[in-house]
Amino acid sequence: MMIMMMMMMMMMMMMMMMMMMMMMMMMMMMMMMMMMMMMMMMMMMMMMMMMMMMMMMMMMMMMMMMMMMMMMMMMMMMMMMMMMMMMMMMMMMMMMMMMMMMMMMMMMMMMMMMMMMMMMMMMMMMMMMMMMMMMMMMMLKQVINMKNTSIYNRGINVNM
Repeated sequence: MMIMMMMMMMMMMMMMMMMMMMMMMMMMMMMMMMMMMMMMMMMMMMMMMMMMMMMMMMMMMMMMMMMMMMMMMMMMMMMMMMMMMMMMMMMMMMMMMMMMMMMMMMMMMMMMMMMMMMMMMMMMMMMMMMMMMMMMMMMLKQVINMKNTSIYNRGINVNM
C-alpha cells in the first residue's frame, strides 16, 4: 500500500510538473506571440508613418512645383504683355511718323502749287504788259499815220 501510495504521489507530482511545464510553455508562447504582434504593430506603424511622411513630402514637392509653374506662367504673361505694349508703341510711333511724312508731303505739294500759281500769275502779268505795250505801239503808229496824212503836209509821207 505504501508503495502504491508512493507511486501515486510520484505520478501526481509528475503530472503536476508536466502541467506546470506545459503552462509555462504556453505562457512563453503567448508572450512570444504578444511580442511578435507588438513588433509587427510597431513595424506597421513605422511603415505607415514613413508612408505618411513620404506622401507629405510628395505633396509638398508637388505644391512647390505648382507654385513654380504658376510663377513661370505669370512671368511669361508679363513678358508677353510687355512685348505687346512695345509693339503697340512701335506701331503708334510708325503711324505718327507716317502722318508726319504725309503732312510734310502735303505741305510741300501746297507750296509747289502756290509757287506754280505765282509763276502763272507772273506770266499772265507779263503777257498783259506785253499786250498793253503792243496796243500802245499800234496806237502810236496810227497817230503817226494820221499825222502823215494830214492836210498840212500832203506830199511828205513818213513811214514808221
